[in-house]
Amino acid sequence: MTDTSPSATMTRSPFSDLLNNAVLLLFSVHKFGIRRKIETASFPITADASLIGVTKRILDCPEYQAITRLDNQTRRRIFQIALPSSLCKGMALVPAKLVPELDDLLTNYQSQRENLVKTFCDVYPLRTQEALLRLGTYFQTDDYPPVENVEKEFSVSCQYLSFDLPSVLETINAQVFAREKAQAASKVNEMIQEIQNTLRAAMRDLVTHLVTRLTPDPLGQRKTFRTSTVTNLMDFLNRFDARNLGRDDELHELVKQSKELLNGVTATTLKQNETLSVSIRKGLDDIKTQLDQLLINPPSRLITFEEDGEDTTQQPLSPHSALAS
Repeated sequence: MTDTSPSATMTRSPFSDLLNNAVLLLFSVHKFGIRRKIETASFPITADASLIGVTKRILDCPEYQAITRLDNQTRRRIFQIALPSSLCKGMALVPAKLVPELDDLLTNYQSQRENLVKTFCDVYPLRTQEALLRLGTYFQTDDYPPVENVEKEFSVSCQYLSFDLPSVLETINAQVFAREKAQAASKVNEMIQEIQNTLRAAMRDLVTHLVTRLTPDPLGQRKTFRTSTVTNLMDFLNRFDARNLGRDDELHELVKQSKELLNGVTATTLKQNETLSVSIRKGLDDIKTQLDQLLINPPSRLITFEEDGEDTTQQPLSPHSALAS
């Protein structure tokens, strides 16, 4: 007789492999909003007013813009280290080896943001008076709460999480656990495919940008380029092994080729040595062609989660099913 008890039917979690090598980061940012709706009744509109939306900026404030720039810059830097996660908005998958680097980034960011918020709050009364003069009849006192309330609107939340199937399900209901395990396996494979596609697209964009800058203009003149054009690509290549949570062997090979090609190369040497520049451009152009092909044919290899001896046949995710939650 077959033993169908939970202990006999349960296998290891679909999440175990992935989250042994990564953690989840839940990151959210809040700030005082400076846009307000204007009632369309105050405008001579001939169209259906319900289809028209008009807003105003209640502050024109460089100090506020500095906070916004820092927030946007930090989000970009987070995703140079972490990877997207389709599990939840504002959630990223952080390779375990890169947690210290990301944590330093977030710690410095929060300190910088606190200073910028304080600077903004210091000038808030003055900027409010300036808005009174500039907005005229569209100035509404209710749009400008006391500065102590405004300061409370600014916050940053950073939390590292891990997740797995609720272990209590194993002992309560084997059928429910099995169903949840199958759904988790599908979600994990969706995450892996998202990781692979994200890394492939990111590398293609970085390589393409450098190739473009190394390609002479129509008159045969060399183009200028920033040091970051090279360093951004090198940063990607150097972090790749830690971020390659989907074990993308094809992309790993192209990363290896790129590292060998760019070994010892700097933005300065590319600018000063035209022969080297031509050689690097040709090598990267070949890699770009291969990256384009990888993106035309997205990865379909899935990770299976059954024990040895069990049926491990699975159908590859289609692009449509990969987007389904």
